[in-house]
Amino acid sequence: MRLIDTHCHLCSDKLAPHVNELVARATDSGVEKIINITFDQQTLETGLKQVEQVPNLWLTVGIQPHDADQHTPELVRRMESIAMTNEKVVAIGEIGLDGYHKIVPMPQ
Repeated sequence: MRLIDTHCHLCSDKLAPHVNELVARATDSGVEKIINITFDQQTLETGLKQVEQVPNLWLTVGIQPHDADQHTPELVRRMESIAMTNEKVVAIGEIGLDGYHKIVPMPQ
């Protein structure tokens, strides 16, 4: 069986400094690919740098729904462009409609 971690946040402030160690540990445990989920502009920038340096790391582009009101149309257009042109981007996300916490109004 092939193992792929489909949702992690190695681009977050807490984990980014340890990305090489964490990916190496996952690889040693049999994980073939890791999909790194971005959720704002900072994690997007960090994630883009990480996927250039780590061969089995892939990326998504997205916005955390709780923070949707803090992002500009320009950022959304940039994310769309990156998603269409960067081969290491394999999905769109973080985008979940959070019906559990109900923090963000649905129109956003």
